[in-house]
Amino acid sequence: MKRKYLAVGIILLFIELTVAPSINAEITIPNQVTNKTCKADITADAGTLSGHVTDAAMNPIEGARVRVYFHNTSRENYSDATGYYHVTDIPICYCIKNATCFKEGYNPVWVLLSISENTTYDFVLIKGHWFYVGGLGAGNYTKIQDAVDNTSDGDTVFVYDDASPYLETVSINTSIRVLGENENTTIIDAGTTDYAVAVRMQADYGRFEHFGLRNSGWESYALNVFHAEDLIIANNSFLGNFNGAYVEDSDQVLIADNTFIENREALEVSSILSSSSSSILRNRFLDNIIGLTLYADNTLVVDNIIRGNTCYGIIVKADNISILWNVIDSTHNEGSACGIFIDAETNHIQVQYNIINENDYGILCFAVKDRDSSIVLNTFSNNSYGMSSDMCARINIERNNFIGRGTYAYFEDSWWFQANHWDGNYWADHHGKGARAIPGKALLLVIPLGYFHGTWRIYSRWLNFDWHPAQEPYDI
Repeated sequence: MKRKYLAVGIILLFIELTVAPSINAEITIPNQVTNKTCKADITADAGTLSGHVTDAAMNPIEGARVRVYFHNTSRENYSDATGYYHVTDIPICYCIKNATCFKEGYNPVWVLLSISENTTYDFVLIKGHWFYVGGLGAGNYTKIQDAVDNTSDGDTVFVYDDASPYLETVSINTSIRVLGENENTTIIDAGTTDYAVAVRMQADYGRFEHFGLRNSGWESYALNVFHAEDLIIANNSFLGNFNGAYVEDSDQVLIADNTFIENREALEVSSILSSSSSSILRNRFLDNIIGLTLYADNTLVVDNIIRGNTCYGIIVKADNISILWNVIDSTHNEGSACGIFIDAETNHIQVQYNIINENDYGILCFAVKDRDSSIVLNTFSNNSYGMSSDMCARINIERNNFIGRGTYAYFEDSWWFQANHWDGNYWADHHGKGARAIPGKALLLVIPLGYFHGTWRIYSRWLNFDWHPAQEPYDI
């Protein structure tokens, strides 16, 4: 093995042993998803997960173990000679489940899935070799790009921090793992020139871990990901970039355990592909102007800390979004900043089990009219406005806690006969058993004034009601 010196060589040996493909290798399980108490009832029916396990050339792999984790237990099955596997007896419930696939001699992979009666997913396992950048080992590369250019699918590039910062733009077009020694000391510096990028990734089944990315150029991102599938971006630090990371038109991307600090826009996930999906887990978005922007459907946002961002914690303009178990607080900008801003054309969004604290607006919805969207079992505390809606209707707002100072809820610019559905929320300022009134402003009448003069809109103060307010706060 190439090594810096004896002590680091021993450490590296330990790293290789723990991450080397093995039938007994452990894969990081997102405990915040698999071990949270399931809030919905489990159905009487059991689901299944089936599919094929192949290598990168689509050759079947026999004897690969596929295991599905749920509720602190699991079910598993092994692939046969055709690569086919079939895991049964998986409870059907609201919870997202982790499915892992591993076999000795291959890099293990995992994916987050919602299991139904007959769910299918195909795994691709890849073999690989190790290359080294920096350090004192004979044959080590001095530039990351030189090592990447000599890799094949399944290889790993390990980058020491000796020569950090690495002043280069790294382009990754093969299915490899690029691993830094430490995200605080292994720095890739884009150089701050206009449009400069630290890392570009356009490859399936890749992993990028434990780097610090700095000094992206004007109107650019430190990390750009394009048209990739089954990609992992984990344990990286994005500090002081014009923008942090941008993921475009990519599917099954995991963005986990990263830190985004003092970037203009920390992370944007965007896609025009209906099949696109990403999982954003356990990240920290701290003191950016915009924390997280979602323009991609089917995105899961779980267990992140989103704190101190100037304008927006999260912006949502996409369908089938789940925002669960996050802490979203201290979003301030002269009274106009939003912890979560849900824009028009958003459908099927679930905002649940979050702590939304000390923002100008906890949640602000604009022109959302979707009966399949829900804001349920969140705690709103000490926001200037907790839950605010503008031109919205039919959103289910149920069983939340509204506590502390500030205006708990407000609406405006909706028709008088349209309303969101409020039910069973706890209001700290409400006493007694009657309905809790929600103040706002309703649109009563629109009078056309002619082609060149627009319309005259008549408004009035109005009330919506939570007809069944809770008497005690929920334990969230």
